[in-house]
Amino acid sequence: MQLQQIIKHFTQERDFITAILDPIGALVIVLDQQGRIVCFNSACEQITKYSFAEVENKFFWEIFSLTKEIKLAKLEFNQLNIKQIPKTSERYLLTKDGKQLENISLPRKILDRMIESGERQLHLINSLLETHISEAQGISLHFEPVKISELVKSITEDLEPLFLKTRATIHNLFLDDFPLVNADNLQLRRVFENLISNALNHNSPGLQITLQASLEGEMIRCLVQDNGVGMNEEQCLKIFERYSRGDRLRRGVAHRSPFTGIGLGLYLCRQIITAHGGEIGVYSSPGKGATFWFTLPIS
Repeated sequence: MQLQQIIKHFTQERDFITAILDPIGALVIVLDQQGRIVCFNSACEQITKYSFAEVENKFFWEIFSLTKEIKLAKLEFNQLNIKQIPKTSERYLLTKDGKQLENISLPRKILDRMIESGERQLHLINSLLETHISEAQGISLHFEPVKISELVKSITEDLEPLFLKTRATIHNLFLDDFPLVNADNLQLRRVFENLISNALNHNSPGLQITLQASLEGEMIRCLVQDNGVGMNEEQCLKIFERYSRGDRLRRGVAHRSPFTGIGLGLYLCRQIITAHGGEIGVYSSPGKGATFWFTLPIS
């Protein structure tokens, strides 16, 4: 079942990018890091007279470049591959019958959507790799004294563009005089970022999120609260399980982030907090928001 979920998500991403590329009139050719053709939209097939089967996994310049321009085409590709984008490019494409075509521009909006899809696929792959490593080797931690109020402030500042995009309001109530915690600063940051992004992804724009903490003996209890759609008891019990997506959306909620993943973010949060010697959980009810909490030992 878990493998089927993964296949389903990657199939959806493939179908999504195909749906973007096929209807547009511009020629779109997607290359891998070596310059081989991995995607070829319908416009390319119609205009160049090549079918995708004829060009798949072949080097772009061997199919579409003039013999005298192959060396330059390779150079420009290598510059793109290391982000040294050429200032100008006047390459022509050769059709199957030897005709030359000038490059056709692609709308920025289409490029942005293609990039977003690629980032989602990379996120899915990275999550799978991290889960495998954490299960095989355990979470690797580099402990140091961490002032948690400064960490949370830094996180909210870094996420400010996301808050603006989703029209979210953040209330940071962490106090400066809390004791230091003995933690891995980077991994702890990931926990906060996952919990905050989870709230934004599964609720409508305009969400209110409150961040606060309290002392409980030798532990600090951190809270990430939202006023969103909430979850039922069954969802709360399963939310930290592997491949549980924690979908708190109900009918009538108009917003859904396209970047919700395959249900590994909260599972990794539990792995990280457990490795720190703490606990993590959530309490919620439908229509009344959700409060995620976790504990950390004081240094």
